[in-house]
Amino acid sequence: MQTRKIDLVTLFVISYFILVSHPLFSSEVDQFTDREKYQDSALDFTPVLNEHTNELIQQGIQKYNEKYSHKNLTLEEIHQKTAFEIYMVTAGSPLDRIFLFIPDKVGLPYALVYKSGSGPTQKWIKRKENIRYWTFVSNNIYSDTYPDAFNKAVLIKVGGEFIGSDKVDHFFDQGYSYFVRSDFGRKDELARKYGRDSEYGYYGLKASGVFSFGDLRANWGGYQFYKNLFSGSNSLLVISEKAFVSMRHSFDWSEYIDWQFDELKNPSKYTPFLEKRIYKHIKENINSYRKTYKFLEARDMFSQAGKRDSYYLTEDLQNTKSSISYFKDLFISEE
Repeated sequence: MQTRKIDLVTLFVISYFILVSHPLFSSEVDQFTDREKYQDSALDFTPVLNEHTNELIQQGIQKYNEKYSHKNLTLEEIHQKTAFEIYMVTAGSPLDRIFLFIPDKVGLPYALVYKSGSGPTQKWIKRKENIRYWTFVSNNIYSDTYPDAFNKAVLIKVGGEFIGSDKVDHFFDQGYSYFVRSDFGRKDELARKYGRDSEYGYYGLKASGVFSFGDLRANWGGYQFYKNLFSGSNSLLVISEKAFVSMRHSFDWSEYIDWQFDELKNPSKYTPFLEKRIYKHIKENINSYRKTYKFLEARDMFSQAGKRDSYYLTEDLQNTKSSISYFKDLFISEE
């Protein structure tokens, strides 16, 4: 037994140094490189993603009805159990059925063992049948930092915005974590704090060197989805007199996604180490990046960051600046 403890400690120590040296467990999205090549030409993935998402939500509802509709549950219990079943089909794993392990603070073991892979919906997005909707830039700002095997994020156009495929996971996965950590939607500030701590930790800065405001926006969108499943006269879900749950109307990603899901318009903050690595990559490919910069600057696409909303951020983050200014001297310096 003692040997087993030592082995586990050794494993996590080794994993920690691997993680610090090579941020393997966080798939980051570069929405800057070659933006001019797909900004006006990418196909709209919204109808396809909507159809698939509605199928998953219906599956979650069906699972709830099969398990619980015959039981005498309160509205609060129905809400929580329905949310969990939807979470399971969109982002969950078999382990959730056993543990429903959503900690107060994401730690290294949790990030390594439990959340290192993509969820079911993101995996579906990246299937070959959807390839014509992808944008994938192989030589991007993270190429000199992340191993190729972990630099495979794709971009999709949804709701008129470009988002990384990871944002769908954040919506359904972290959004559900927000729902649980906020005492099931009662305390918004607890949700914000959970997101901040996660992004500073092994879902963000500690794992990849990136603190993503786009991730936090996607988390908040998912939180609102779960929180308001049965809220209002136009709620997504309704409960019949016989306690069956059904959909009142279809889910539409366009109602949840805005420009703040886009990490170009809502840029991230980097560690000093990663800033230097990205700076080096841009400098070595400066002609290409100057072309992209001029294209984006002409469309005023760098001005959005100052308009970032505060409702999904803790107070200490509301005036936090991104790292974009660190690279601007490269773009505007004399060729």
